[in-house]
Amino acid sequence: MSRMGRAELRIGVIGTSGFTQQYHLEGLRSHPSARVTAICGRNRPRAEDVARRYGIPLVFTDYRELIESPDVDAVDIVTPNYLHYPMAMMALEARKHVFCEKPLGMNAGEAREMYQRAESAGVAHMVNFTFRGVPAGMRMKDLIDEGYIGRLYHIYVSFMSPNRRGGVMEWRRDAKQAGTGVLGDMGSHVIDQARWYAGEITRVSGHLHTAQPELTLPEIGEAVPNETDDSCVMLVEFGSGAHGILHASWIAHPGLGGGVIRVEAHGSEGMLQVDYRRAVDPASWARLRGARGEREMSEVLPLPAVLTEGLDFSDEPALVRTLCARPWFTSQRFAEAVLGNREMSPSFYDGLKAQEVIDAAVASHRGGGWVNVA
Repeated sequence: MSRMGRAELRIGVIGTSGFTQQYHLEGLRSHPSARVTAICGRNRPRAEDVARRYGIPLVFTDYRELIESPDVDAVDIVTPNYLHYPMAMMALEARKHVFCEKPLGMNAGEAREMYQRAESAGVAHMVNFTFRGVPAGMRMKDLIDEGYIGRLYHIYVSFMSPNRRGGVMEWRRDAKQAGTGVLGDMGSHVIDQARWYAGEITRVSGHLHTAQPELTLPEIGEAVPNETDDSCVMLVEFGSGAHGILHASWIAHPGLGGGVIRVEAHGSEGMLQVDYRRAVDPASWARLRGARGEREMSEVLPLPAVLTEGLDFSDEPALVRTLCARPWFTSQRFAEAVLGNREMSPSFYDGLKAQEVIDAAVASHRGGGWVNVA
C-alpha cells in the first residue's frame, strides 16, 4: 500500500505494555484521521482489557495474524528488541507502513535491511525517538540551525535514570532479547539527540560498564549473571569536527529526582542547555537556557507559544497525554507521514545511523581505541 492510499489510517499495535498505552495508543488515537483497529499481545486477557479501554475492535495473540489482517494499513511495533526485525520485515513484505520502537534492530545489519526493505516497498517508516518532541529541545534545535551558538565546538548529552538500580532481571537486561543493555535502550536516545543537534557521528570511543554483576530473577529470587551493560560512556567526533560526550545510565542515584536528560551545546558564539526531569519537574520540558557573546551567566529563553500552549506543567500524566496529541510528537508524525502530509522523521534511516554508532561503541569497548562509524 502506498502513501496517500486512504483518507483514514487503520493501525495495528503489537504490544500491550504501560508504555504502549501511555505513549503509543494515546498519541495514535488523538489523530483525527487515524484509528487503532487491532491490538496484539501474548497475554490474551490483558490484550482484551487494553482493547476494551481504548475501543479497539480486533484482538490477536499472533502478530502474524495482525499483520495479515485486511483491517490494518500500518503496524506499530512496541516489543522487545529481538522481535523488531522479524515483525517489521513481515509487515514491510505485506507493504504495510511501520512505526517501530528503538533501537531499530539488534545490530546495524538488521537495521540496514529494515531500512532498505522499507524504502523499496515505498511505505512510510519511522522510529519512536520520543525526545525529538520535547518543546525545549525543539527550540534548541531551531536555534542551533539558525546559528545562535555559531560553529559548534562540543556537545554533551546524558540520560541518567535509577529505573533499574534494583538489579532485577527483565528482558531489557537479557542479551538475547535486547542485544545490549542501557546502550541500546537509553543510549539510542542519547545518540539520536546528538545526531539531531550536531550532525553525523564519524568516530566513537566507547566504554560499557556493568556495575551489577548479578541480577535477581523476580519469580524465584535466584541470582543470575548480568550479561548487559548498565552504564555507558561514548566519546564521539562529528563530521563537522566537533566533539561530544554521550552518557547513559540505568543505575544513577534517585537523588536527582528520577530520570534526568541533559543536553548542552557550546559554540563559537554561545551556548544552549536543556535539562529536564521528567516526573519531578514537568515544567522543565519547556525550559531552555542560553547565553551569547561575553555573557557569563545563561538565562531562560522564551519558547514560541505554539510549543507550550495548552500544556499543564503541574500534572505530569496530563502533560504527557497532551504532548502525545501534538502534531510534532512521533506517533502523530507517523500518521501524517503515512497520509503524505509530513516528511518521515525520525525514519528507519535515523534508526540505522543510531545503530551504527551503537555497534561502533561495542567494537571500541571490546578492542580499545577509536572506531570509525560505518
